[in-house]
Amino acid sequence: MLLYVVLFSCKQAGKNDAAIPQIMIDINDSKPLILSSLFEDVQYVPISDSIMIGEFHRLKLYDDKLFMLTNNSVIVFNINSGDVMLYIRRLGGGPGDYIRLDDMLYDQTEHTVEILDHNGHKVLKYDFEGNFIDDFKISFGNFSFYKENDSCYWFYNSNMVSDITSHSLIAYNPKENKIISEFLPIDPHLAEYLYVIDSNNFSGSPLLTFYFCPSDTIYQISPEHELLPQYTINLGSHHVPPSFYKEPYRDIADFSEKAKEHSYIYMIGNYEENAILSCFSLLYRKDWHWMLYDKRDQVIHIANSIIDDYHFKDDIHIESYNQPFVMDSSRLCFIIQSSQLINIVKSSQSKNYPVSDNILKIYNQPNFTEQSNPIMVVCKLKKK
Repeated sequence: MLLYVVLFSCKQAGKNDAAIPQIMIDINDSKPLILSSLFEDVQYVPISDSIMIGEFHRLKLYDDKLFMLTNNSVIVFNINSGDVMLYIRRLGGGPGDYIRLDDMLYDQTEHTVEILDHNGHKVLKYDFEGNFIDDFKISFGNFSFYKENDSCYWFYNSNMVSDITSHSLIAYNPKENKIISEFLPIDPHLAEYLYVIDSNNFSGSPLLTFYFCPSDTIYQISPEHELLPQYTINLGSHHVPPSFYKEPYRDIADFSEKAKEHSYIYMIGNYEENAILSCFSLLYRKDWHWMLYDKRDQVIHIANSIIDDYHFKDDIHIESYNQPFVMDSSRLCFIIQSSQLINIVKSSQSKNYPVSDNILKIYNQPNFTEQSNPIMVVCKLKKK
């Protein structure tokens, strides 16, 4: 059964629901993800302690550059060395400053960084030295964005209605200050309580695709700016029925608590896609799970823990800190806390399990503690 908001959206896209492929997910079939089943190599790269990192909200991967949004700042790391390549923190009200940083992207052609300021209603552009270049204003709400080209940006605003638009997904031309097209009409009742900030909404490899929470549909955005349902996710008995969304709720916390009571899965916090994998992180009750769909074999992997059999036998339990991952055409990257790696080594040693020299090298560094910066885990996809 499809969610109410998605039924409405599919009608707008002009597609027959029955013709859309489904990915069937049984959360009760969750089991540890063995990394060697999908990846041919796994590397651990400690992040430099030159700038301390707390909670982070988004990750983006461009060649050797891992972008992280944390503490109202953008930090770029070299994915091979862990060194800081760029740090942008410009809180304030002057030129080049922002009020609240919500998303970021890297223009690989111009070698510039662009950030999205929701509260300031603008996009700011910097060179890769962190110098401010220019900005442009946006007169509607926005939580994430994707740059197709200088004349077309895509913005997602959750359920935030404004005087300018009553839709969630907007294609916008900043040069002409004009909305090109808009999709996903906002339901007034949902707008009273349902606001979810996703870790990722857009994926540009190999096609431009879009996902928003809560929904069960992954869309393709065509070159002609059509929103086309690509496939749906079926969660079986854990699917949220349309009637549940129509009930009165005080706020998103009230809705979330009642959804958990019914064992409904509405929260898909992260979405990434490339030619090989479609990947999601799901919140079921209080536990985060990864769902990785291998398009080559049409095999689904559902896991709330990870076993890196290249380096150790003990598993990494997937926590909220690990659920945001990022992919490009050949790699998947996620973050683990230094405390997680320390616990894995200690547990493995107590059980006389082997631990690779690469992991022990990190563990045995003189200044490596539970307060150290986190570690990038870079997984290279197998070629078949």
